[in-house]
Amino acid sequence: MNRFPLLLLATLVTLLAAACSQNEAPLQQVSLLEVYPADGAVDVPVDVQIVARFDGALDGTGLLDQVSLHLADANVAGTLAYDATQFALTFTPAQALAAATTYSVTLAGTVKAVQGASLGEDTVWSFTTAASEDEGTGPGDDGTDQGDDGSGPSDEPVDTDGDGIPDSEDPDIDGDGIPNEGDFDPYDPDVDDDGVTDGDQVDSIDGVLAIDPAPGTYSTNRTHVTITLDRAIDVSTLEWDSTVVVYNLPDGNQVVEGKTPSNGSIAGTLSYDAATHALTFTFDEPLKKAPPKFWVFLELDVLDMDGTPFQISTRWLYKVDPSS
Repeated sequence: MNRFPLLLLATLVTLLAAACSQNEAPLQQVSLLEVYPADGAVDVPVDVQIVARFDGALDGTGLLDQVSLHLADANVAGTLAYDATQFALTFTPAQALAAATTYSVTLAGTVKAVQGASLGEDTVWSFTTAASEDEGTGPGDDGTDQGDDGSGPSDEPVDTDGDGIPDSEDPDIDGDGIPNEGDFDPYDPDVDDDGVTDGDQVDSIDGVLAIDPAPGTYSTNRTHVTITLDRAIDVSTLEWDSTVVVYNLPDGNQVVEGKTPSNGSIAGTLSYDAATHALTFTFDEPLKKAPPKFWVFLELDVLDMDGTPFQISTRWLYKVDPSS
C-alpha cells in the first residue's frame, strides 16, 4: 500500500496549522495603572471604595471575584463592580470600615484583557483608615456625622468641600470640578499632590482662552497640545525650546519636587499661529497609551504686540484614553 499520499497530507495539515498560528494576533496585555487608596495611604475615610484602574478593557469572565479586602486573615464583605468606560474595578465594603485600622487589598493575577493575557501575579497593597469614624459617609449613610462621643448621631451633615451641600447629596464631594462618578478619588481635590486642583478649568489660567486637550480630561492619542492665548505676542521674544515642555509621569510629578525624570521630556516642536494666537506643541511621534499620564508645563515670558510683558507659569495633567 502506498503511504506517500497520507504522509503528504499530514505534512500539509501541519504546515497549515503552523501558518494559522503565526497569523494569530498576539495576546493583548493589560497593566494596572493606579489603585485607590494608594499603597501605604493613611487617614483613609472609613467609607472608602477601593478602586483598581487598568490601561485597557478587561475580560468579564469571572471578573467580579478578582478583588478582595482583608482585615488580618478575614475577608471583608462587599460588592465588586466593573466600569467598562473607565477600565476600573471598584470594591464597595458592605459597611463602614473600622477606624484607625490597617487593611490589605488583593488583586488577583488572573485578571486579563479581552481575549488577552492575564496580569500573571497577584497584586497586594494596604492602607490605614482615619482615626475617627466620623469622616465621610459610609454606604447607605444619610450624610450626617455619626460622631465618636457616644451621644449618637449628630444633626451636623458631612460636607467635605464646604459648599453647603451634604456629601450624600453633593455631585462633586471634593469640589474639584469633576463629578463623583468620573472622579478617581471623589474625596481628594488634588490626587497628585501637585498643588493643582484635579479639575482645574482653562478659564482659571489668566491669559489663556483655551487648552486642547483640557486639564484633567481624557484625550485621544493625539500628536499635539494647543494653547490659545487671549492676545497676540511678539514671537521674537518667545523661547521656542522651553515655553512648552511635556513629560510622561506615571508615578507623580517629580518635576515639581525638583527632580529630573529619568526618561526626560517628550520630544516635539513648538509653533505659533499669529492669526489665532495659538501655541501648538507637536510631538515627534504619537503618545504612549500606557502609562497614560502626561504633564504639560507652560512657562511663557514674552512681550505682547504693545511691548507689555506677558507671563504665564503653570502646569496641568491630562491622560490618554487607552481605548483611543
